Amino acid sequence: MAVPGRFKLHAAGLQLQMVEVNRTSGPDVYDKWVELEVHIKVPNFSGVIRWSALQKELLTLASDLERLNSEVGHEHTVHFTSTEPGLTLRLHMNTRGQIDATYRFSDSSAGPGGPELSGSCTLDQTYLAPMAASLAALAQAS
Repeated sequence: MAVPGRFKLHAAGLQLQMVEVNRTSGPDVYDKWVELEVHIKVPNFSGVIRWSALQKELLTLASDLERLNSEVGHEHTVHFTSTEPGLTLRLHMNTRGQIDATYRFSDSSAGPGGPELSGSCTLDQTYLAPMAASLAALAQAS
């Protein structure tokens, strides 16, 4: 079950949790920001970064994950690069529903040149629907 204001992913080689710390809104879609604290844990490393995401881009990523889930049996790739520096994600699903994921997290809260973490992990299509629901709940939490 998706928890408003929180996103979790526990896959082989990557544990990720996003927690809302602040939200701004306005009349335009580009005024609706969700400030997140992102906790990342991979083998032999863990860290926390701050990331500001547009509500619209979180909903778009959730929709892309739902679409990927509905197309199991076909090979597809989802690319996501956040508007504000912080997250780049690529999910490639083969015809059997196995997903190779690559990611890059960066912390630009103190300006350019901040720390980065990049890597890869594998998961399968059973992760997609819960991830999509969790991202949508995170985006729409109040």
